[in-house]
Amino acid sequence: MSFPGGLFSSIDRVLSQAKANLKIPVVGTGDEILAIPVGLLKVGMLFSVTANSTGNALTVGVYQWNGSGFASPQGGVHTHEGASSGGSMNDIMMKSLSNLWFVDMWGPTFEQFARTGTNATYANITTGTTKYVEITTGTTTNNHGNLRYGGILYTFAQPSAFVTRIKLASSTTNSTARVGMNMETADSLTDNKVKYGFEGCATCNSSNISVVSSEGTLRSKNTQSSDNYSTVGNFMMRLDPGVNVKWRKEAGTIITKTDRVPASGVPDRNCQFMACIQTTNTTSKTLDLYGFAISAMNGETNMPSI
Repeated sequence: MSFPGGLFSSIDRVLSQAKANLKIPVVGTGDEILAIPVGLLKVGMLFSVTANSTGNALTVGVYQWNGSGFASPQGGVHTHEGASSGGSMNDIMMKSLSNLWFVDMWGPTFEQFARTGTNATYANITTGTTKYVEITTGTTTNNHGNLRYGGILYTFAQPSAFVTRIKLASSTTNSTARVGMNMETADSLTDNKVKYGFEGCATCNSSNISVVSSEGTLRSKNTQSSDNYSTVGNFMMRLDPGVNVKWRKEAGTIITKTDRVPASGVPDRNCQFMACIQTTNTTSKTLDLYGFAISAMNGETNMPSI
């Protein structure tokens, strides 16, 4: 950017109105910006719209005058194929390798998990056009099965999120099922370890899903959800440390939980992500896990960086 007279020179350091009108970003509502006479606009001028114009010809955002209209000033899509498109994905991953904790497990098999429980069986189901991992409990009261994913630690002190497609249980009668980050096994009494996830529990929220979290001192749950936990669906949860955890099923209502929100700590290595189910009578129950993805920050101590 240059100005006649030298904006930054010792002779003329003051930005005059004449210089500023055509050279600095203009901030205003959509209606205010559309009211500016075209003759006063110069190609390249930037506009920050603070409120939609009447009729939404200009909506909230940043625009650039191109000589005939207001357009997005953004460049091309960053494909990360090389230096000209934001740096290669290899560059990004190498730089973040020590910090990123990422799992992308769609179409899993039960062999990819540690499996614990009493009298449960595990199967890789492919039927029709669908595929999933299934846990089937036994037919004795409290039979249960757990799919555990673990290894390198992540941290609850940084934002994280997971998305999963799952059917928590084949029946909401006499069953308990859980899924999430550092969640308890299905047969366990609840504990206060740092965590967030959701569960179905016939004795604690009838047939509905509960949103669960603990900051490491106490565990609590939000029971606003009206979603039946025997119905398959796509779910997402996000943690903003110390602020809230959010839960949503597909395009449904977002549930925001603000109490007992993790702000620090790491999970146990053996249940960083857990999906599990228990029967509490003599009828077997099933849990179907189609897959999940998680993005978090590494929580290991002394992780090397080169």
